[in-house]
Amino acid sequence: MNNEAINISNLDYIELLYTQFKTNPASVETEWERFFEGVEFAQGGKLGVSDKELSVLSLIQTYRAHGFNEAALDPLGLKKNTAPELELKYFGLSDKDLDTKFQIGSLIGKANATLRDIVAHLRKLYCGTLTIQVSDTTPETEKWFIREFENNAFKLSADEKKAALTALSRAEVLEKFLHTRYVGQKRFSVEGGDVLLPMMDLLVQRGSKLQLKEVVIGMAHRGRINMLVNFMGKPLDLVFGDLNGPMELEQPLDDFDGDVKYHLGYKTEKETATGSVKAVMAYNPSHLETVNGIALGMARAVQKLSNDKTRKQVVPVLIHGYAAFAGQGVVFETLQMSNVDAYTVGGTIHIVIDNQVGFTTKPENARSTRFSTEVAKSI
Repeated sequence: MNNEAINISNLDYIELLYTQFKTNPASVETEWERFFEGVEFAQGGKLGVSDKELSVLSLIQTYRAHGFNEAALDPLGLKKNTAPELELKYFGLSDKDLDTKFQIGSLIGKANATLRDIVAHLRKLYCGTLTIQVSDTTPETEKWFIREFENNAFKLSADEKKAALTALSRAEVLEKFLHTRYVGQKRFSVEGGDVLLPMMDLLVQRGSKLQLKEVVIGMAHRGRINMLVNFMGKPLDLVFGDLNGPMELEQPLDDFDGDVKYHLGYKTEKETATGSVKAVMAYNPSHLETVNGIALGMARAVQKLSNDKTRKQVVPVLIHGYAAFAGQGVVFETLQMSNVDAYTVGGTIHIVIDNQVGFTTKPENARSTRFSTEVAKSI
């Protein structure tokens, strides 16, 4: 591939940044400042950057935009992700360049590193089990995501790891008991998406440090029982009662069919080291994603009543099945209201549980996009 045009475009951009750097070094991003301090300059103040350096710059930019295509997102290994656009040959590079050092590596914190080390670092960042796809967002948003993703690696403290293990263990014990005691009972197990439990716990723990006061949850059916017990703290006697008939009702229902357990909500106080966070799970009917607008309306109301003008103290969390997220129009309709002043809640955390089967349908038979979340690109 002839990437001369790409290099020319990059060079123009680099020279613009270099001009800014010469005027005020602090006016450019830290990584660019390090880069300009480290490279050799040609006579007359002209920036001297080799074609190879520009090729490596293009490689870095491509990994940032398309590295997710080779991420390890399928724990079952049913499909092998490939991204030919990441091959060295497309940038005028080859294996012979792997041991050559490139100053442009400073952009990812690898100044004067070999191409081998740069590629290894990029693959670790973007092609592991955690990745991002943000090239369709605004330049400001993309810049922020990349900076946070590359410079603030996600790490759990020892206490957070213990808490995660506890949450996972409790989730598995409950599912095994339910499968033993209520064989054949429709319950939409969280198995395979067990990470939802420690994820929610961590969200509350870290959110509390950022002045989070309340979480409003719109919950899918999958994993709902486990969420009610192990996150919301609903007593087990009530949950087991719901499997036979809702115990909260004053009068028993003669024709109760057992499905109401998936409609029930709950509210609780989650205690953290930095204060209490209220958690509310909305009641919702079997029409799955209908709860989206309800939960967001609840969050908006609480923000108004608590005078939360920053919209940071009350955070809605919508939990979806992946097929429902892609296939139900209310998801798209709700997303479209996100930046409308009269309806915005300041942002929503969406968690999509990908169990690779949309009830009875394989992904390739259920949608036209690679990821179920592609609908979110509309905003």
